[in-house]
Amino acid sequence: SEFALNYDGVPCCGPKVAPTFPSVYHQLGPALPGNYDEGTETYCLTYPGVTFSFPISKKFSSLFSDRRSLNLVLPDGSTPVASRIRIHPVEDPRGASPPPLPCDSLYMELIQAHPRGKLTFAARSCYLDFFSEPQDVVAALGRPCAVMQKRVDKLRIHAHQKEYSSAYYFYNYFHLGLDILFDAKQHTIRKFVLHTNTPDHIDFNIYNKCNFRLIFEDPPGGSSGRAEVSPDTRWTEIERCLGPPQGGKPLI
Repeated sequence: SEFALNYDGVPCCGPKVAPTFPSVYHQLGPALPGNYDEGTETYCLTYPGVTFSFPISKKFSSLFSDRRSLNLVLPDGSTPVASRIRIHPVEDPRGASPPPLPCDSLYMELIQAHPRGKLTFAARSCYLDFFSEPQDVVAALGRPCAVMQKRVDKLRIHAHQKEYSSAYYFYNYFHLGLDILFDAKQHTIRKFVLHTNTPDHIDFNIYNKCNFRLIFEDPPGGSSGRAEVSPDTRWTEIERCLGPPQGGKPLI
């Protein structure tokens, strides 16, 4: 991982420290034995306010069913490494629950995206497409959080020069996880950018996760019927639905 989790100034996990049983015990001290979930094959070790989840194969489940002891090393010589860390406001993670949202809240608003350039906002009963102008966007979504001029594009060498004859600018809606690119000459939408807010991205936590559904009525990959791609869809599922990408794997 590129991120480091520190406790009292000492890293518990990060680029140089793996969150193993021994490293967690060394930094946070001993804790009561946790709980093993056979359904998810996960062992949860809980401290006040934080829980570490360790994947444990079923063949070793008997070692963790006895809460009177905790095995730091498995019989094959390996030690479990945490796959998830949850931070919660109370000692019992099962007692932590998110606060209720207002009835009129649009948090994680569903946005339906169509490949031909149309976004539908069902909760607002409106849509935007490549013919929409800035006043249409403001009327539908409100004032943007920020406006950014697009001055430099390192990929312009791959496009025709006439496509860069005019400048572009973005409307940024951080709470929606959405950027809208306008042509500064025609003042119409040229591109929608939907952010997934992945932890390893440079814009992590600047944008909310966009709750989009990319809808394909006739998937080009040969799949029959309607197909949807969401922020949580795995790349293997996308390839199964749409086929392999043209030109090789995507640039990340």
